Amino acid sequence: MASVWSQAESNGRVYYYNTVTKATQWTKPEELMTPSERALANQPWKQNSSPDGRPYWYHSETKQSTWEMPEVYKNALAQSSGPPKPQMP
Repeated sequence: MASVWSQAESNGRVYYYNTVTKATQWTKPEELMTPSERALANQPWKQNSSPDGRPYWYHSETKQSTWEMPEVYKNALAQSSGPPKPQMP
């Protein structure tokens, strides 16, 4: 079955358009997510990049950040197949 969502871009920023409801949103719809993205979607830890490109992880609830990949993040990745795709902030 074909997805009702399509990916588009505005001023260099990716957004998603539902061809049935005509709704738009910045966040990637679950049906377009890879298994890795789905596994990480509900994690409080989010991967980001520093200005020099170095990856770090930020906990959205505690506001903690770390240069080391958190164990729960590793476990979520291990339960999915393949690496996560970079996310736009």
